[in-house]
Amino acid sequence: MLRLIALLLLTLLLAACNFPMLTSPPTLDTADLPTGVDITTPASGGGDCAWVWNSEPLPELSIQLQSAMEQASLGDAVGRAIAFGEDCISAGTGEVSYFAVKQTDFRFSLPVKDLTDLDALGELVEGVLSVIEKFPPDDTPGPMPGQVFITFVTGDSERGFTFMLNEANTALVDGLSGAGLLEALGYLP
Repeated sequence: MLRLIALLLLTLLLAACNFPMLTSPPTLDTADLPTGVDITTPASGGGDCAWVWNSEPLPELSIQLQSAMEQASLGDAVGRAIAFGEDCISAGTGEVSYFAVKQTDFRFSLPVKDLTDLDALGELVEGVLSVIEKFPPDDTPGPMPGQVFITFVTGDSERGFTFMLNEANTALVDGLSGAGLLEALGYLP
């Protein structure tokens, strides 16, 4: 009789291991995912999407940006506009359904003579910001102000930094220029 009870308990225990779990599914540990991958719950009405960060070039806006740079006597510099956002990857097909633009980012490569002349570098950044003013967030793709990526280039050396466009606007309103502007934007010489 004891063997029958033990067998019955063992059978119930094994059967319980095969029942579907009634708790929520485990969450994915994102620590090991490559950077640039975003796992979010789809927004209401967004469909069944897996969201992945992406950037898309904005060729027409880049041409306008380059033209504005030439008009501002920054003709040796190269500027590009890039839409930053997320691809909606369809759960059903695994294909990109659409690209949701969050902001327009600006990238510049600026030739300079001296990477240590912070006042001259700051004046160059001021010139770039005056060009970007011609492309306000309300007139560019995405609802948010974007980032600015600047790379100073001299000979074989490069020095780059990134800042948010709204930080730059605040620094300019505060009257910062030259080396003070660079410092406020996080440039580390």
